[in-house]
Order: sequence, then structure tokens, then C-alpha cells
Amino acid sequence: MPKKLIATVQSVKPVKITLNARRTLEGNILILDHVDIDIVVNPAFKKIVAFPKPTINTDRIYESQQRLFEFLANEGIVEREKVQGGMLQNTMECKYPEKSVYAGDTTEVTLLAIDKFLKKELGYMDHVKAYDDRQIKKYTEPSKYTDLGDIEVKPPTSAVKQISYPYIWERK
Repeated sequence: MPKKLIATVQSVKPVKITLNARRTLEGNILILDHVDIDIVVNPAFKKIVAFPKPTINTDRIYESQQRLFEFLANEGIVEREKVQGGMLQNTMECKYPEKSVYAGDTTEVTLLAIDKFLKKELGYMDHVKAYDDRQIKKYTEPSKYTDLGDIEVKPPTSAVKQISYPYIWERK
């Protein structure tokens, strides 16, 4: 007698996520939460694009983009071999499936996975922000003390030196 396979399906409760995101006029979803990259989800073409922030080191950008798409591949959202460089410099993009056997709307599942990625990156983003703040403070508020002792703080002087001429030349 063949055994029956019984599968129980649990009802899925709605999940609420909070992202710093905006919709563009074309309907794209622009996610601005990450410290190194901006993530754009294009529901019309089923594409995810990672753009660099304007003033970030390119090594950090590539590593962040690689972590994003590797995470999405491990979650089963994208395929690793479909990740490619984008049309603009320092961008990466990948298509995600139009339909899913398990989920209704693949765009919602993609947004959920990106939210999960951003929560995982919180430690990294806090570290980067703290490092950047220390670097800015280092150059804008230098310490008065060094290994060799105290530094005397002098008031700023003018760059143009006042020159007085001891002789007055007269023409005759």
C-alpha cells in the first residue's frame, strides 16, 4: 500500500518592513539605507541595480555590491551567473525571476530579502560611519597633545605679511 504524503501549509502572516525608500516617476523603488550603495529595484523589468554613493571609495563600493548580490543568490532571489556590470561605471545589476512557484509577487520577496541584507549589514555600516567620523574629527579638530608634549596653540595669522619700508624714495 503506497504511503500518502501529507503536507501542512501554515498561513503566512503579512510582514511589515521599514526601509528608507522612494518610488521614482517610472515606478522604480530606490532604497537609500546602505552607507556605500543605493539599491534600485525595477519591477517593470524585474531588475536590481546597485549604484555607488557619490563620494565613496571604489573598493568599498565593489565589496558592498558583491555582498549584496551574494546574499541575494544565497537567498535564492537571483542566480550568480546573471550578476553583471551595469551600464554606468561602478554599477552592478541582476535580473530576478518574474514568477515564483512559492511566492506570489517576486518584487515583494526581493524587497524582503534586501531588508534582511540591510539588517545583516548594520554592524558594518556602524563601523564605517564611526571610522568616517573619526577621520573627519582628526582633520577638523586636531589634538593639542602629541607624544612629544603639548602643542602651543597660536592665533591664526594673515597670509599676507605687512612690509614696512625704512626708506621713502622720492623722485627729483
